[in-house]
Amino acid sequence: MPIRSCAVADMFYPKDFTSCSELILELIKSIGKVNIDPNAVGALVPHAGWIFSGRTALKALMSIDPKNAPDTFIIFGAVHHYGVNKISIYPSGSWQTPLGNVNIDSETVNVLQADKKLGAVLSARAHEKEHSIEVQIPFISHLFPNAKIIPIACPPIKEAYEFGVNLGDSLKNINKKFFILASSDMTHYGYNYNFLPYGDIEDAEKKVEAENDMPFIEKLKNMDYNDLLYIAEKTRCACGAGAISATVGACKSLGAEKGVLIDYTTSNAVRDIFNTRNSSFVTYSSVLFTK
Repeated sequence: MPIRSCAVADMFYPKDFTSCSELILELIKSIGKVNIDPNAVGALVPHAGWIFSGRTALKALMSIDPKNAPDTFIIFGAVHHYGVNKISIYPSGSWQTPLGNVNIDSETVNVLQADKKLGAVLSARAHEKEHSIEVQIPFISHLFPNAKIIPIACPPIKEAYEFGVNLGDSLKNINKKFFILASSDMTHYGYNYNFLPYGDIEDAEKKVEAENDMPFIEKLKNMDYNDLLYIAEKTRCACGAGAISATVGACKSLGAEKGVLIDYTTSNAVRDIFNTRNSSFVTYSSVLFTK
């Protein structure tokens, strides 16, 4: 059975079992109690290094009702590497994590592949170096050890939303519990990212939050898919706009009616703790899509 090896362990998260487990437990402890939403069908989560965005991602995952745990997580990932131009499903086998391998739901992949409306492309190569999905898998393994996964690389193409809708329709005919994830960070601001529409000012984060990120988040709260890709391209407020668009489509198909903002933060929120604030920063949010 093919195994997709860790590509960014020891960079975005710890590479050994003990350190990985301890950091997850530390993050969970720092979060404390979260409100369980039994009607949640999907979420947007960030994918930076755990120290920066792990709490924000975990807050969404911890909102899932453990009494109705998903059998399979379908994870739409952002695409950061050249050459991935089509929505690409990882076909079979498992993904390696420091906590053990997590199996692909090959049975469901086969059903999706057979659905002519989807026109699914199977490709392990599309996932070889990509971190956006990988950083979520140990969280899933820890919180839902019996769950399987279906990783889907999703570039920002106009077909993403319709693909999500058709995928959701297909899932309705499968007797399993699914949860849909979109893995995307938000604005990358500053000289490091060659993006300074508000200038190099001390309160740039407030401007980014109010004027760049929140209008996009409001659309997600209303599950308004119109112009998501255009807005993200114009304002650079989401590196995984295709993944988000597909997730909104799938969640709407599965009955979700609204998005709920669970958390919003920035990389400087962590840097402030260590007095290492940087004029270049990244913003992160988690949004729960629910009925």
